[in-house]
Amino acid sequence: MNLKYVHHVLDIRLNLILARHLDNEGYNANFQNNTWKLYKESLTVAQAHKQNVYGWGVEPRIAPPPS
Repeated sequence: MNLKYVHHVLDIRLNLILARHLDNEGYNANFQNNTWKLYKESLTVAQAHKQNVYGWGVEPRIAPPPS
């Protein structure tokens, strides 16, 4: 996944991604049953499970870009 218009903040320990940037690139996000999944077409490219009230544990999946 290559994201455009990325800003780095050195004092933040975690990576933040704006949903509108993912939407602009054609990704779909689904939040259901304490699970978040990110899709591009029918391919799941990332998913996370809610760890606590403060964050999600992301499990990125490496997959070839859709053709």
